Amino acid sequence: MIGSREATKVVNMFQMDNRVDLTRLEQCFSDARREALQKSEAVKKVKKSVKENIKMCVRNFEEKDFNKDGHINVDGFVAALLHSELKLKSDELKEAFYLSCENNELNY
Repeated sequence: MIGSREATKVVNMFQMDNRVDLTRLEQCFSDARREALQKSEAVKKVKKSVKENIKMCVRNFEEKDFNKDGHINVDGFVAALLHSELKLKSDELKEAFYLSCENNELNY
């Protein structure tokens, strides 16, 4: 938890003319997400496993895509990749999904 002094610094950083600069705030969130994506060991592990087992993964994505639109949500993503031969954990898959996807959907 941060103190009021630190909170005031954060507010001042994103404030212009007594209003929050949403563009600046969105850019900071975008930069933070990009950095987290690059540093995430879970993302690296999932990418490696998918590359090594691409045919199986695509087949599993297609099976979990119930409306056949080329998009799956986090539950479909985890279900598609949670196989013993991939050696991935549910929490790793969720981290990779949320860092990699826009609008909580994966386009495969």
